[in-house]
Amino acid sequence: MQVMITPIPPPALLMRAEEGWPIDMLLQIGAQSINGLSNRKGGARSHAADPDFVRLLEALQRLQASGVLDLRVGTSKESKQEGTVMIISQKDLSPEIQADRELVRKLLGCGPTCRNSR
Repeated sequence: MQVMITPIPPPALLMRAEEGWPIDMLLQIGAQSINGLSNRKGGARSHAADPDFVRLLEALQRLQASGVLDLRVGTSKESKQEGTVMIISQKDLSPEIQADRELVRKLLGCGPTCRNSR
């Protein structure tokens, strides 16, 4: 069997979000999993999405809609690989958006090694 669809590199997918496309829709159709959280799968081996995958997409969509989510595509100086940096503003966040920010950090496994910038 020959595969006719080429995978979309994550930076290309997330660049669309930076252009204004809904991030939840892009990740729902373009990602099989994010940090171990599985998207739904159809076909003979179908399964529902991990509830935390859904929660992550919903929180990212609210952050994007509120204007505090910034995605930047760049190239690592060391590895020369292209990647995406996600920045969530910390200034003047409503309690609801602050909760979404913390949920995203938790679901993505951002512990003490994640950098906070103001």
